[in-house]
Amino acid sequence: MSPLSRSLRRIPFPPAVALPLAMLAMASLVARPASQAADLRQWSAGERSTVTSPAGADVAAAVGARVGSLEQALGLTPVSDRQVTVVDDRFHQRHLHEVTYRDSRGRPIAIVRLAPQGDLVAAVRLGYEESFALGNLDRGGAIARAAALVHSLGIAVPAGAPLAGPMMNGSLWGVTWPRLVEGFPVDGDGLTVRIWRSGDLHSVTVSERPLEPTASTISPARARVLLDAILPAVVTGERRADGALGSPSLHWVAPNDRFRPAGADAPAPTLRLAYVFEMRFAGESAGLVRAVTFWIDAETGELIGGDVLR
Repeated sequence: MSPLSRSLRRIPFPPAVALPLAMLAMASLVARPASQAADLRQWSAGERSTVTSPAGADVAAAVGARVGSLEQALGLTPVSDRQVTVVDDRFHQRHLHEVTYRDSRGRPIAIVRLAPQGDLVAAVRLGYEESFALGNLDRGGAIARAAALVHSLGIAVPAGAPLAGPMMNGSLWGVTWPRLVEGFPVDGDGLTVRIWRSGDLHSVTVSERPLEPTASTISPARARVLLDAILPAVVTGERRADGALGSPSLHWVAPNDRFRPAGADAPAPTLRLAYVFEMRFAGESAGLVRAVTFWIDAETGELIGGDVLR
């Protein structure tokens, strides 16, 4: 995280602000001033989240050599037409190399994305055939098939049992190895493989974002005290009366400005360990929002973001 982004994350929330739940749900849709957007170089609501440009000859050659080592495992051989572009992912603040595969008629049949250092980020095979959904692959077979594919791609299978379940009315199996660090889940990170019931690959995604180490951790009780002091500034009294806070759990999260409408719309690229509190609503408030989560930094005790479940 840049020093500027870090400093923004540390700014306390204005004590006099009281946002009704409808505003909480819309917070990410409020555009920032142009000067602030330019300074942060982060995505702002309403802007394009990704910008692509043709890759130079040297980059295209290096990417072509790297994907060539993955194509057999991904079921993309033989392929003669590959187009390499550079993707500026402004939402996640990263650059990727994207390879689009096309058939003899010029139609895209697959997309592979690599990190600049060559690590696989995502691959998806496009198109659908009826035979994909007519296979008899069961849960155990899907897990075994996914593990074999990951091994063939040269990716280390994460420790722990994978989560596996049907998708798309049972046409697909999704197999996920969640990422855990220090025993705590890293929200949004992990390894996911999606396989058709026929056994054919649909997609694979890998996410492992950087984490900011935590020198010390406050207690759950202390986190609750700090959140109670903040709540009047972010949830109006009539809504608080309808809400009930559950017990917190520790997660690695990407700080955001959910409760600061004038802040950055994109999440921070570096994750922090936080106590996640969920407030569920009843009565009139439940018609607007079912739940809101609050993220209390496990080291500093600051509110560093959250989410809204409509």
